[in-house]
Amino acid sequence: MISLFNRSRTGVCSICNEEFPDTKLHIGHDIPFCQRDFKELQENEWIIVKVVESNPDDPSQALLLTNLKFQLRDLSIPSFITTDYTDKSDTIITIFRLHIKSSDKDDYDDKVNSLLSN
Repeated sequence: MISLFNRSRTGVCSICNEEFPDTKLHIGHDIPFCQRDFKELQENEWIIVKVVESNPDDPSQALLLTNLKFQLRDLSIPSFITTDYTDKSDTIITIFRLHIKSSDKDDYDDKVNSLLSN
């Protein structure tokens, strides 16, 4: 019998975006990380480099931030996104924050400027 209430037994790392069994994931900032990236999370200082807001009627900013995260991965700059929620005029607003290692800030600035100029 198939149950709609079976819990997933896998999850995705918030940095490398690879799938892992739940038992191999660790939680940091309320989101999952694989063993390797959890260690990197703990051993480095992380800074927020971009904050965007999104709502159900206009998710475009969230999509742009997610695309930027994948572009950074392709440029070997690890990053992750955290979310918070607020209510503005009876609309749920999601606040997305893009985090990178502080040691990657200069590289991030150079590469994002290069991406934006293309």
